[in-house]
Amino acid sequence: MNDDALRNRFLAFAGPAKYRKFVGKCSPVPGESYQEWYKGLRFWAEKLWDDFIHASEFQDVSIAILVEAFRVCPVHNEGMSSGVPMFDPLGISRLHEDFEHCLDTEFPFGFLPTRLVCPTCLRSCCAWLDSKAWENSSADKFTRCLAKYRRLVENGPVRREEVFNDNLVCHLLPLDEATLESCISTLTTDELECFDSFFARQVRPHDYMPRLLWVSNRYSDIENEATAKRLRPRYFLIDALVRKRLAGR
Repeated sequence: MNDDALRNRFLAFAGPAKYRKFVGKCSPVPGESYQEWYKGLRFWAEKLWDDFIHASEFQDVSIAILVEAFRVCPVHNEGMSSGVPMFDPLGISRLHEDFEHCLDTEFPFGFLPTRLVCPTCLRSCCAWLDSKAWENSSADKFTRCLAKYRRLVENGPVRREEVFNDNLVCHLLPLDEATLESCISTLTTDELECFDSFFARQVRPHDYMPRLLWVSNRYSDIENEATAKRLRPRYFLIDALVRKRLAGR
């Protein structure tokens, strides 16, 4: 019995998604006893582990084996450590149906929520988000996203700025200026003011790059500076068009 065998057997038993959730949230720490670790498991994790133990030959697994097994990325066979994973303030991951598959197969320990981070997963996740920021957006998708937001507002209380800006900004970023103007012209005064408030808080005070973009690239490699340079002027262009439209109301 060794850590490789344990890791591979548990991954096959739990499946990629449950393995990622279990290891990312429930990994033991060096110096912790098996009893302390097991006592701290939540119900779902305790049941998953019990089912695995009862179905395998690992009944007498030691905490040292657990620590070593769960601190190696199963995709890249690379050591993991505690760190800050990638997150997605622009909501790009929510716009792509293949994100969950990529999370399982390409960067299981590079995206929230996980307490353990694999450096290669983090780079792969960053590259994926950067590439998708410029795909799958159009005026038609912006229109559909706006319609969805309006339905949410009609159906009851909603954190309008979070829903409104995360998704709509994502669809606006890749559009040319003429299409941008056309899309922004469809916004109501209330929606324009919502955008204006967002840019006043998140974009205008930051000369180097908008805060949301800065956060999304904060823990990424230097290669993502190209994305920052590409996206930064787009934020300021959208901001200028929104203010121009508001001034004309």
